[in-house]
Amino acid sequence: MMKNIKGLSDAIYNTEYAMICQPMTRIDTSIAVCFFLLLFAVKIRQWLMEIKQIIAVGRVENDARECQMNATYCHIFKTLG
Repeated sequence: MMKNIKGLSDAIYNTEYAMICQPMTRIDTSIAVCFFLLLFAVKIRQWLMEIKQIIAVGRVENDARECQMNATYCHIFKTLG
């Protein structure tokens, strides 16, 4: 449908272009929203992976300390025994 609208400066505007553009803007908006949701999901995954690494490093440090303490205990026990 083509309709002419008279503007403020007496210019005549054709509304066909606006009618074609409206659905395109809605499609672009949904694509942008999906993109930002995907980006947000990737950021959350990276954040969770960083937390997992921090926890893993903490476990390794605890295991190393425990090993070291056990080795010291064994060494003392061997020298005393």
